[in-house]
Amino acid sequence: MARPTNREFDFQGINHLALVSSDMARTVEFYSGVLGMPLIKTIDLPRGMGQHFFFDIGNGDSLAFF
Repeated sequence: MARPTNREFDFQGINHLALVSSDMARTVEFYSGVLGMPLIKTIDLPRGMGQHFFFDIGNGDSLAFF
């Protein structure tokens, strides 16, 4: 079966995919501890609005959680 061709964009990967987590400690434990994705960056959001954590998924791309 032929793969559809996208004539509008040349997709070459992602920079980061951001998801929402209700328990960052469990998220870190699972993605870093169980799946082995290194936690490479953390950001505290302004005005105590939470955190933004980035896990390395390879090729310079990240999986991020708020």
